[in-house]
Amino acid sequence: MSYRIVGQRRVLGHTEIDEAYRGRGLSQILIQAVLDDLREKQQKVTIYCPAVDRFIKQRVKYADVIDPSHPGIWFA
Repeated sequence: MSYRIVGQRRVLGHTEIDEAYRGRGLSQILIQAVLDDLREKQQKVTIYCPAVDRFIKQRVKYADVIDPSHPGIWFA
């Protein structure tokens, strides 16, 4: 997963799983682990990754990690 640090938030830009490992749900495991870690550290995210956007829309319990001032592509 690519990301940038901007102040106190993380800008999630792209999630990619090697083609040989796709179709196994690994991107969802990776995204969940990243969001859980950021939530634990009380850090907010800005989303520019469509995979992260879909993940959170399917699991709204993670919506609290989105920075309301800089949501990115998130359209709640």
